[in-house]
Amino acid sequence: MTRQQIKPFRGGIRRPFSRRREHRPDRSAESVLAAVNVEAFYMEALGNLAGHGDWRTAKCVFHDDAHASLRINVQHGGFACMTCGAKGGSVARFIMKRDDMGFANALRLLEGLA
Repeated sequence: MTRQQIKPFRGGIRRPFSRRREHRPDRSAESVLAAVNVEAFYMEALGNLAGHGDWRTAKCVFHDDAHASLRINVQHGGFACMTCGAKGGSVARFIMKRDDMGFANALRLLEGLA
């Protein structure tokens, strides 16, 4: 790398952009999330869901829960626990928190389910 290719910046030396090959999924994230049946996914992941309309409640998997404190919006897939504060806006976010994995791996898992 020549001196002209390396451009200094305030924090040190900025290297030129490297062109790595990245995994390009066949389907976009939006299409994968749209194909998932949200209520069926949460029913399988959490067991019994109580409630009606767009909101369901279940026992939270992020802490020891004696009573159902996890609220789930089955229309959008969002969830929030009133006890431990765990929250997210999609089924992928739930998988990321529960299984401690990244977004790309959560989408691959959801592709297998959809």
